[in-house]
Amino acid sequence: MSLLEDMLAEKEIAAELGVSSRTVKRWRAMPDGLPFIALGGRIFYRRSSVRSWIEGRECFPNRRRRSA
Repeated sequence: MSLLEDMLAEKEIAAELGVSSRTVKRWRAMPDGLPFIALGGRIFYRRSSVRSWIEGRECFPNRRRRSA
């Protein structure tokens, strides 16, 4: 088992999410941004933390609003 088993590099996470590395960097810089680990000048993303971050951004429709 590797110590970095659950970790993804920036290009890997971008490919999994279908976005550019630049978008991942922007998300990381947001106040409630994408969680990351800086290790020896390299940036890694824990797959489970990214999944939780995505789930935390889930939106639900306003149920009190009536459709026209």
